[in-house]
Amino acid sequence: MTVMTHKVALSSGDSDQQQNQSTGFNTGEWSKPPELFHSPENLVLRIESKSGVEFIAVRGNQIESMRSEPNLKNAEKLTLKESDEKIARMKPMEPMEAPVRWWPEELGEQPNSAGGQNEMRYAFFGDQQRLAVDTGDGKVQVYETEDHRISSVQQHESSGGRKITFTSQKGEVDLATLKPASRIAD
Repeated sequence: MTVMTHKVALSSGDSDQQQNQSTGFNTGEWSKPPELFHSPENLVLRIESKSGVEFIAVRGNQIESMRSEPNLKNAEKLTLKESDEKIARMKPMEPMEAPVRWWPEELGEQPNSAGGQNEMRYAFFGDQQRLAVDTGDGKVQVYETEDHRISSVQQHESSGGRKITFTSQKGEVDLATLKPASRIAD
């Protein structure tokens, strides 16, 4: 004997997007076709199976089993039609590759954080308290960071020139306030 199980799923996305999402769960074998209601708060799916009646709420992009039977007295009953549409599965993300090393070799292979904005890039090495910066001219300068833990960069252009600031656990750090490192720390 073949037992048929059903899956209730909520899927969103469109063909023009590079992303989609779906969420759902198995409901077991149905005793009769499900019913869908539109209440002021959400959509409610009523499912009857051998194990009893279950209500599923759909609100926005969320789907969840309801703990108790909702009041559907003033709800509009909607028409459902069966679909054999397969829910597209998203391809898992590829692992991120380590950045190609552009900083001095003595700093190591893996920075604690790295990034950039426009032509400027940085790599922060927490254990060594060093920050390597390439402002876009291909010349790399290394700075002492003391106890700052650098996590991101911002650039601001003004009539006075370009200002580069980094975010640390202590707030914003202006690149101009960091001391150039005389040598790479051990």
